[in-house]
Amino acid sequence: MKAILISLLFAALPISSSYANGSISDAKKIKMALARIPVTDKDLGYKDLNARLPKVGMSVEFVKITKVAKGEDEPPYIFAGDEIIDIFLSEPNQTVKAICPISGGQASYVIRGKKIIPQTRTAHWLMTNKCDYKG
Repeated sequence: MKAILISLLFAALPISSSYANGSISDAKKIKMALARIPVTDKDLGYKDLNARLPKVGMSVEFVKITKVAKGEDEPPYIFAGDEIIDIFLSEPNQTVKAICPISGGQASYVIRGKKIIPQTRTAHWLMTNKCDYKG
C-alpha cells in the first residue's frame, strides 16, 4: 500500500510543477498572464498587455512561466523566487517597426515581488512605450 502511495506521489510531482514552469497556450490562462504586465505609459489608456498587443497588431502564440529556484539564480539579474514570464509573439507590422525597431518573437519579464523588469527591447517597448531599452 505504501509503495502505491509513493508511486502516486512521484507521478503527481511533474503535474504540480508544470504550472510553475510550463508553457501556456490556453487563451484564458494567457489573458491572466498578460494581465500581470501593466502598461506604464498612462497616456495610451491601456491597463495591461491584454489591451496593448491587439492595438499594435501583435498576437500571442504562447506564454511560458518559470519560477526560479534556489541554485538556478544568476545574481544580480535573476534571483531565487523570481518569476520569469516569456511571451512568444507574432512579428510586428512595419508601422510598429518604424516607431521602435523591435523584432517581436519574444518579450521577457522578470517579476520580483511587485516589481516588473523588462528583459528585452520588445518587452520594454510594450510596457513603457519607450524605445530606450538599455539592456
